[in-house]
Amino acid sequence: MASVGDVRPDSKTGRNILGVPILVIGVAIAVVPRLVYQAFESMDGMVMQCYATANAEIAVGAAIVIFGGLYFFAKSATLRLTASLLALLSAVFALLFPTALTGLCGDAHMACHTLTLPMLIASSSLIILFSLIGAALSVRTLLRATRERRASGL
Repeated sequence: MASVGDVRPDSKTGRNILGVPILVIGVAIAVVPRLVYQAFESMDGMVMQCYATANAEIAVGAAIVIFGGLYFFAKSATLRLTASLLALLSAVFALLFPTALTGLCGDAHMACHTLTLPMLIASSSLIILFSLIGAALSVRTLLRATRERRASGL
């Protein structure tokens, strides 16, 4: 008999629907600020804050990709719940780096403000949404398995 944490998901489709966007958006968070919008290390001798933010987003985006892959391939609801919560936490950090922690350049007309910041806010928000849905589905699966175990007298 399997334990509660080893409950199989209802369908692989649910994992695919939530795991794939988390993976794709995680890649975008890691790659876009540095490669697409090309955050510069320095300009006119000044170190750019967007460069530090882009470096941080590489790490956070990589973590989101790992947690999205873990969610996608996880067979237990407990592991999917853990992956969802870790992706959620990583998305919060992806949102906080440009807005509160490292910040962006001082000029509001630069690409880091006009292009990168809206992309990071939208991407982080989507990851948070998908992670919350994944966590809710995992909790529902765990609760259902617990009820079934109690009903069967185990």
